[in-house]
Amino acid sequence: MNAAPLCVDLKTAAKSIGVSTWTLRAWIDAGLIKTTRFPSSRHAGETSRRKLIAMEDLKVFVDRHREGVA
Repeated sequence: MNAAPLCVDLKTAAKSIGVSTWTLRAWIDAGLIKTTRFPSSRHAGETSRRKLIAMEDLKVFVDRHREGVA
């Protein structure tokens, strides 16, 4: 059984909502979408450079910007 991923990379997240990675990065930089960075597997005490987006946070963002919802 394949479970849905909890987090995805920026390219996958952007594709899933139909925007470019540059648009998604701009929204992240503006603080509109949260990212997740896990501990580095190479350097103790540091975080990975790779940013991921929790699918739950992406869904909240989309729901918040849906038109016609009261």
